[in-house]
Amino acid sequence: MEAQWIADRAALRCLARQHPDWTQQELAGCLGRSRRFVKKWLKRFRQAPADDQAVLHSRSCARKTRPPTVHPRIIERIVEMRESPPENLQRVPGPKALLYYLPRDRELQALGAPLPRSTRTSLQDPAATGLHSRQADSSSQGGES
Repeated sequence: MEAQWIADRAALRCLARQHPDWTQQELAGCLGRSRRFVKKWLKRFRQAPADDQAVLHSRSCARKTRPPTVHPRIIERIVEMRESPPENLQRVPGPKALLYYLPRDRELQALGAPLPRSTRTSLQDPAATGLHSRQADSSSQGGES
């Protein structure tokens, strides 16, 4: 599929050079592509050297930097909130409830570390926080007495 996309981009660059007076809509109609495609790639062609072949290739949308690590005290607090729910919450708080309660925690506010803003990461996976192993440890210790 990538080869077809590169061919479409090369055809667009060739058409744009041969017909500089054509509108984006005319270029799109000739290629059978959308006006958005034409607009995006014409902009990229203008930003690159005239005969640069690398500009025809897709840009990666993969993350360029590592996600920020969650402070260990925040992870500990998540585990504590799951083991003993805050404010008489009569259930184990899930990711959305944790996002609600974490910013309200005075200790974490004083810590000043950035709090998770997404329900992903350590908020969803109890094993990642160590909660799973704590529960297993407490149940195995209780059975041996």
